Amino acid sequence: MTEEEKNNKNKEKTMTHSTTGSASTPAHDWIMWQLVDSALPAGGFAHSQGLEAALHAGMVADGAALHRHCRITLQAAASLSVPFVYAATRHPTADDCLALSAALHPLLAVHVVRRASLSQGAGMLRVVVGAFAAACAPLLELERLTHSVPPGAPPHPPLHHCVVLGAACGCVGLTPAAACRVFLFTLLRDLIGAATRLNVVGPHQAAVLLAELSPLGEKALQTALAKLETSSSSSLHLDDDGDAAYVGGDGSRPSTRLALVAACATAPLQDTLQGGSDHLYSRLFSS
Repeated sequence: MTEEEKNNKNKEKTMTHSTTGSASTPAHDWIMWQLVDSALPAGGFAHSQGLEAALHAGMVADGAALHRHCRITLQAAASLSVPFVYAATRHPTADDCLALSAALHPLLAVHVVRRASLSQGAGMLRVVVGAFAAACAPLLELERLTHSVPPGAPPHPPLHHCVVLGAACGCVGLTPAAACRVFLFTLLRDLIGAATRLNVVGPHQAAVLLAELSPLGEKALQTALAKLETSSSSSLHLDDDGDAAYVGGDGSRPSTRLALVAACATAPLQDTLQGGSDHLYSRLFSS
């Protein structure tokens, strides 16, 4: 192979890596496409990310308001959930999933948001353990824990969607950045899909909206990743009750310290609106 051919091959690898954010192999690309496929039965289409409640409250009356709602939702997810996706991808073990979910649980103060996250987490766990059984073997213990819960009872211990997705991506070999893109894209896809089902926009306008918001999602992701890169030396840990506390030593798992230092809530109004979802007279979505 000539020097020029080697250089061209390296350029192709670099381009593939920057586009997918994963190891530059066709196998990883296929897995990532499957994870973002709307046919994946993880339960995302049962939730509107608070859009239905915002619509009933008069906060989303037209396309411009929907664009604003989607943008705020993306930024909020990048600030609060992406750190947990990132940490779970770097530490894809059952114990780290439990620790990360326990850390995230009190941060989801609105019961509707918490319930939706747990429901989607259980759905995602069933899918990835079934579809990627060999790679996701470290997560089999989590599935056994969920099976031991009586029907109709809340999942215990809590297993949140962003944590399960991140751990699954780590098990199958995706990078933390690629896992975070999968999370944000599916969130935005489901949100715009909900807008279509609620007749806020039509299918064509929904496709345009997804294309317009994708660069904003990437920008929010890059901001979150930059914050995560500077937070690894923090001394944040979990106390005995699973709540966040500052200490001087290295008292917790690196995964929980990494996530908790970077995570923050940025959309209190949308959280409040979503909390009213259960009180709607009629609704299409669980949240």
